[in-house]
Amino acid sequence: MFDEQVQIENVATNNLVDIGVVLHEHATTLVALLQALKPIAESLGPNPFANSGEPSSEDVERVLIEPVSRLVQALDSFIKLIGPTWRDKGIEQKTWDSLVERYSQLLYHRQRVKLVAFRPPFLRQTARRLIVLLETLSGHDLPDEEIIQLTRYAEKIERIVCLYDLGLVKSRIISMDLQVQTLRDYLTASARPKEPRREVRIRALLSEVMRNLEPYSTEKRVNLRLVPGPVNAVVVVVESDIRRALMNIVHNAIKYSFQMRGNNIAWIEIRHFIDGSYGVVEIESWGVPIRPDEIETGLIFQMGYRGTMSGDRGRLGTGIGLHDAKQTVTAHDGELIVESKPSRESDSDPYNRPFITTVTMKLPFSQDVTGDG
Repeated sequence: MFDEQVQIENVATNNLVDIGVVLHEHATTLVALLQALKPIAESLGPNPFANSGEPSSEDVERVLIEPVSRLVQALDSFIKLIGPTWRDKGIEQKTWDSLVERYSQLLYHRQRVKLVAFRPPFLRQTARRLIVLLETLSGHDLPDEEIIQLTRYAEKIERIVCLYDLGLVKSRIISMDLQVQTLRDYLTASARPKEPRREVRIRALLSEVMRNLEPYSTEKRVNLRLVPGPVNAVVVVVESDIRRALMNIVHNAIKYSFQMRGNNIAWIEIRHFIDGSYGVVEIESWGVPIRPDEIETGLIFQMGYRGTMSGDRGRLGTGIGLHDAKQTVTAHDGELIVESKPSRESDSDPYNRPFITTVTMKLPFSQDVTGDG
């Protein structure tokens, strides 16, 4: 019976090791994709989003105002120029109708596409169709310079939206790379040698987590603020497990933060202090709401569960982060508490506005506080 149990445990361990290898390959693939994006973006020419992190719909809307306006004006002039003679030049009815339709789509794109997030792909598709259409007009005794200029304007719109799309893809790859690494660590934890608990300074651990997540927070345009707290607050923990739990929580806070308008930067405030016999870490963010029932029933801590609002703007996730953090903190005789409240009172649906979400981690500490830093 003992030998059978050992065999089962060995098989389970081997399977976890295999999973770790697979996830390592996934992470390697994501890094390769990330590296491949850079030359692709460079080949598309000047990038208005190069130094701004993940571009927002509002960013690309602002950048597209001038090129769309130029294209609309040039297309209007072109249509007026060839309008009286397009039949005589052998242009088919459907080609002419299509040209007029592209003009209408560009001129009234804001009225046709109400949601700002859907406008970039609409404009890119319209610009691409116009480029193809202009190619069919060659050989119809039309002014070449005007056609070349129209094509350049349309290509600029297409290029800008493609660079915007690449920026979104880059941000998602960075996010998924972190999630794959965390998932690998979580799944293979039991297959690794048990790490003993040891004394760890809370502030040092938080500083390390913030350093590791800085590329992602910069990409997502979220400012991580570590508020000064007790420098000698020490907890006795399995360091890698608590680090992973904090990584999960801060990563979620970054991912679900709302971007602010203009040059304003979204924020996450991280505080640490002593409360009775506990070392406490509070991670407060401004963004996607969590419904009260999901917190009260513990749904958000269930394996694989993602909150009702978590899919906002196509955000991806595994539903493991909070589950893992909760298990880890509980195993250390601590507490993990989540609160999510509207950032301000409103007569309309509160879930259409940002919430202040605070995740509190409480861990038994091992020595007195002797100073601040």
